[in-house]
Amino acid sequence: MHREGLSVQHISNYLMLNRRMVIKYLSMSEQEYEAFLIQH
Repeated sequence: MHREGLSVQHISNYLMLNRRMVIKYLSMSEQEYEAFLIQH
């Protein structure tokens, strides 16, 4: 969504997530995000 030009605020509203969580997820590489998903 961010790659398509949507703002962090728009993404957080759409996904009903905290804005800080969206920023955290966006700062992760694909490998880090995959590892995060496996842990949880």
